[in-house]
Amino acid sequence: PIEIDEGGLDELIDRSISDYDSRTGGFGSAPKFPRQTLLELLLNHLNGSSPEGERRNRIQQMLLHTLDALARGGIRDQLGGGFHRYSTDSIWLVPHFEIMLYDNAMLAWCYVEAFRQTKDARWADVARGIFDFVLREMTSPEGAFFTAFDAEVDAMEGGPYLWTPDEMLQVLGNQDDADYACRAYGLDRGFNFADPHHGT
Repeated sequence: PIEIDEGGLDELIDRSISDYDSRTGGFGSAPKFPRQTLLELLLNHLNGSSPEGERRNRIQQMLLHTLDALARGGIRDQLGGGFHRYSTDSIWLVPHFEIMLYDNAMLAWCYVEAFRQTKDARWADVARGIFDFVLREMTSPEGAFFTAFDAEVDAMEGGPYLWTPDEMLQVLGNQDDADYACRAYGLDRGFNFADPHHGT
C-alpha cells in the first residue's frame, strides 16, 4: 500500500514544476507539451488545502502563465478554438498539427476550473472555444466523437492551417485587409513552418 500525505504531495508538485519555463510558460523544452495532467494536479492542489503564502502564489503564477501562453500560442487554433497536440518549439509558436480529443477534453476541464477559481472570463472563453470546436469538428452527425485529426492532410503536414499572403488576399478580397492580416499574423516576415516530411 502507498500512503500519500501532504508532504509527499508537496514533494511531487515541487519536482513536477522544477522545469517551469518562466519566459514562455509551460514546463520543459521543445517539443513542448501542455502537460494537462500536471495542470489538473496544480488546479486541484490550489483548490484544496494547500497553504496560503509565497509557495501557493508561485504555483498559481506558473499555472496561469502557462494557461495564458497556451491560449495565445500557435498550439491553439486561434480561429477554430481547439488545441493541437504539442508545440514543436519551446515558445508555443509552431504546433505539431495533430489534434487529439482527449487533449482537448483535459484542457477544457483545466480552463473551466481556472475560471471557477479565478472568475477571469478569458478562461471561460477558451473553454467555450474548445467545446464549440469539439462539437463542430470532432462530433459525427450520429453524435459519436472522433478521436483525432491527422497532422497530414493531402500528404502535407498542417495543410489546412498554413496560409500564404496570396490566400489571405483571396479570402479577404481587399489588398489593405490582406496586408493588415499578414502583419497581424507575421506572414509579412516570411514563413515560420516547413513540412519536415516533404520539404515544403
